[in-house]
Amino acid sequence: MRLRYIFHGNDKEPHPFHVKSNWIPPVQPSIALERYFENIKLSLAEIEITKPKHNLSYNEHKAVKELQNNTAINLKRADKGTTTVILNKRDKIQEAQLIAQLHNGKHIDDMTKKWLSQTPNPPRIPIFYTFTKIHKPLPVGRPITSGCEGPTERISSFVDHLLQPIAQKQKSYLKDTTDFINFIEKTQVSNDTILVSMDVTSLYTNIPQEEGITIVCQAYEKYHNNSPPIPSHYL
Repeated sequence: MRLRYIFHGNDKEPHPFHVKSNWIPPVQPSIALERYFENIKLSLAEIEITKPKHNLSYNEHKAVKELQNNTAINLKRADKGTTTVILNKRDKIQEAQLIAQLHNGKHIDDMTKKWLSQTPNPPRIPIFYTFTKIHKPLPVGRPITSGCEGPTERISSFVDHLLQPIAQKQKSYLKDTTDFINFIEKTQVSNDTILVSMDVTSLYTNIPQEEGITIVCQAYEKYHNNSPPIPSHYL
């Protein structure tokens, strides 16, 4: 209330990332405000403290305690909604053991499993840096987060190994600038053709994730060369 008194009339919108302050406003010259605080303190001191009542019955409270102490199950919120999911702990662990599932399903061999299972100990913390875009009128940096030797490096390389051949079979695939130049040199362009260049702002972040994943999975199922193929839902 002292803060409201001090900043009364200041209609400035608060900063969305405001850093909280530990500053405690001092006593204010408003007699009414300070007297109100004193009256509140007196009223609070006169309140009889009683033992809070539980909003659960004895059996419900006992059941909650038993669930909390049960190490054989896992309680987590569902992906969507407010539902609570109770799973056997063994099944919950197996749910995240992707490498073991791929190996047990004969989708990867022993060597691939061993390679995927080897991660640096301790793993390297991802490093942030930028590449300067010198082709821009005012040079800016392209943000990069390097996950080399990080906990997800090998599984990311594995997915890249699966999808690279798929990407190369797409009609729109261009490997790099040299590939584009070679393509243009071989392309027959008539005299009345107008060449247009364009740039998409934030291309990857504007791709809807669900639709992007669906399209990638469909392309993998159509063009994969793995035997046996890795089920697309693992991607």
